[in-house]
Amino acid sequence: MNEENEISLVDLLLVVADNLKLLILGPLLVGLLALGIGYALPQSFTSQAHLNLGDSAKAVEAMMRSPAVLDVVLKQFPSPLGVTDRARDELAKKFQFGTGPKGAGVTKLEVEEESPARAQSLANALIDTWLATTKPPPESKLELTRKLKLSQDSLETVSQLLKRMAGETATLIQPNVKYELGTQAVQLLQLRNGYVDAIAAIELQLQGQTHDVVASPPSLPTEATKPKKSLIAVLAALGSGFALLLWVFMRQAWKNAAQDPETLKKQARLRSALGMSRS
Repeated sequence: MNEENEISLVDLLLVVADNLKLLILGPLLVGLLALGIGYALPQSFTSQAHLNLGDSAKAVEAMMRSPAVLDVVLKQFPSPLGVTDRARDELAKKFQFGTGPKGAGVTKLEVEEESPARAQSLANALIDTWLATTKPPPESKLELTRKLKLSQDSLETVSQLLKRMAGETATLIQPNVKYELGTQAVQLLQLRNGYVDAIAAIELQLQGQTHDVVASPPSLPTEATKPKKSLIAVLAALGSGFALLLWVFMRQAWKNAAQDPETLKKQARLRSALGMSRS
């Protein structure tokens, strides 16, 4: 058994040695061809930005993939498909959200395009358009502005009352009157604080999300992310080398099998069925 195994191994090595040039040059040529094709394929570049979104990352992503954002961006970057569902789908495929550097607590936005400048511009457009959606619409803005003006006027009135009350309290000596004025002052202070908080809340609503949420702006990529030309060439060379090696072994096995008369007849029938003439 050991002798038969040794002979089989030697036979395999002989087959490889006899076809060594083919097994080396074949994968090499295929790898070079794949490398050339890789350079001919359209390239894509990825711009990265980091956003401080906290727990709202999923909500922000959903908004960016909605027509409210995509339609506006499509007008800045026109598509041959127009502003359609298919165009929105194609645009949505160009960006994705991920986790930023470990421990940084930020969300990473990656945008892929055919050129570095276009990738950076598209990323900026997506961010700016989303930020615009966080501001109230015109109807709500008018109502908020009205409430803001009322709160500011009320705050001014209360502040003037407190100022006048402070002056009157200093000139009064009756204990009971001073106590009543002090109680009213406390109530007015609470009322004033309420107006201050209301004004701050309305101003935040009117302002919407600010650009401070952008931890790092979209980058200008310097290298193409696709296609990975070197990886394509290596995989093509390995795949073709394996295929050639398999073909060499099968061809040798076919020749060895032809030495058996019974197997030779079967091979002839197989060629006939496949319409192949014997060489």
